[in-house]
Amino acid sequence: MATLDHPLFKTRYHMFRADSAHISSEALIIHGVDLLDSEALEAFLSVFGEAIQSPRKEVTGSIFMKRYVSLIAGALYAFSYCDRCLDISLEQLKIVLQKDKLHFLLATEEELPGISMIPEREERRRLLLQRMYHSNMKPVWNAIIQATGIGGSTLWATLSYLVAYWKQEDINKLETDEARRCVEEDYRYFTNHAWIDSFADCPINPIFSRFKSVEIDDHTVLVRAKCCLQYCLPGDDRYCYTCPRISEENRTRKYRAHH
Repeated sequence: MATLDHPLFKTRYHMFRADSAHISSEALIIHGVDLLDSEALEAFLSVFGEAIQSPRKEVTGSIFMKRYVSLIAGALYAFSYCDRCLDISLEQLKIVLQKDKLHFLLATEEELPGISMIPEREERRRLLLQRMYHSNMKPVWNAIIQATGIGGSTLWATLSYLVAYWKQEDINKLETDEARRCVEEDYRYFTNHAWIDSFADCPINPIFSRFKSVEIDDHTVLVRAKCCLQYCLPGDDRYCYTCPRISEENRTRKYRAHH
């Protein structure tokens, strides 16, 4: 069974056990619950904004969340691919800023006891997403929106894209049809069916998005539903190749340069 010691959680999702991470003395650390303290959050985002050379708060909020959603996607991956119910509640979390990168330290990798012991997988999935939404996603999204003025739809679209992207990349690597079926069912639940169960205070499931896809060199490229504002950062042509703002000619050029 995969754990946070598995390289994938570290390299892709930047998730570590707090007792195993090697933190630079120059790193800035904020406890998860302090993201809900307006002064602490403003101070942390100010340092992050300087690190990425952000021109304004809205851009800072968008790029921060573009990196923060790796934590959410990692927890969803842990359930779908490893059958693990990780606790990413703010009380169990520390966020580390090293230069312009974010890393996530979990106090424990023990599974949520009230959920992991439930025999029915569908019920575990329902309760896990409910807990993730109320103990992490909803309060953090609201805090970032309040602090930076970034639109909530942009933040949810960033998460939606990352979940869709990694599902597309990973599902065909699974060895059995049953494993692929479970991942597809989880994805449909996370992005569509979970609305009433987990997002009852939202008019629609905020993780749901439809993505335009284009074929480039025999590879399907998903185009983001919302621009992440990376193009606002200093430097020449900072648009992502997945950006909805760019031409298809530019997308192809940037994709080939990236790959």
